[in-house]
Amino acid sequence: MKPEFVDNSWDGIIPALQADKFDVIIAAMSNTKKRSLVVNFTHPYYMASSAFIYRTADAGRFGTLDKFNNASIKASILIQDASHITAQRFFPKAQVVDFNSAEEAILAVQTRKVDCSIAEFSFLSQYAKEHQGLSVKAVDYPGSTSPLAGALLKSEQDVASLTEAALRQRPELAAQQASIARFEANRRSARLGYLPDFEFTAERFYNADRRDGLGAMVSMSIPLVYKYKYDAAAGEANARMTTAQAELRRLQDRIRRDVQQAFLRARIALAQRDLFVSTHIPQAEQALRASQVSYETGKVDFLSLVDSVRAVEAIHVEHYQAEADFEKAYADLEHAVGGDLPRSAGR
Repeated sequence: MKPEFVDNSWDGIIPALQADKFDVIIAAMSNTKKRSLVVNFTHPYYMASSAFIYRTADAGRFGTLDKFNNASIKASILIQDASHITAQRFFPKAQVVDFNSAEEAILAVQTRKVDCSIAEFSFLSQYAKEHQGLSVKAVDYPGSTSPLAGALLKSEQDVASLTEAALRQRPELAAQQASIARFEANRRSARLGYLPDFEFTAERFYNADRRDGLGAMVSMSIPLVYKYKYDAAAGEANARMTTAQAELRRLQDRIRRDVQQAFLRARIALAQRDLFVSTHIPQAEQALRASQVSYETGKVDFLSLVDSVRAVEAIHVEHYQAEADFEKAYADLEHAVGGDLPRSAGR
């Protein structure tokens, strides 16, 4: 079978998978807690390293990696790329500018809109070979690599696996199962009351004026007279057992509902968060850039430019709120499952 490769924009690659435009994503994607809610990841197939690409004419500015960690440096990055993690961890002072494609991010370097771009090392190396005037410097700090994996469409089985984990891990279920075991022991004990009791006694006799001797006695009691008492004990034990089993089923149903609802809330929160990243923020920033050009050419006044800045700031505030809502929804999902879920970072 010959594979067919389909090109797709990065910010719409997961929606395209969900829309059945292709079967699997193999696009330098790493496993993150947000993506793991909507896709399944394969085992990592490659450890990716980040690198900077910059104009060769600026080589004197970037003699060492620490030169990139400067508040005056503007670095372009593909939106939602793993390089964001590298930039935040090792180059927090640099100004990060998002682009919708890696080619646009590098073009911003060539057109002097930014000072450099950060992306996957092998991609940048190949790009620099094909385009003159560009140089690449690898980020070789310890811990700067990211595992890349393929992504497959998530199915309903994933909710089932979370539910199964919750049914194993939730402490209230363990407590209820312990109660059932105790009531089962009580029920077995109550049933023993219907059985006859046997008693065997043997003893030796010591006589002063005759020979010593041995004696034995066997007795048996049949529970006929007080059968009503044993019936009551057995009935109580059965009732307690039935109640405990019903409570266990109620807890299991509640946990299944909690997991499903928490999973849906997390997916909705993730979709809302991604909508800001892929649509609202780029549109607002594009409108701001248009307002800046119009202001510079005298087509709009300063107040209109200020309104555009305020609109961008408002969108970013809503984005942060969406991020917080997702984190809360993810925490609720972990609570519903009864344990921590894998949290990876990266592209």
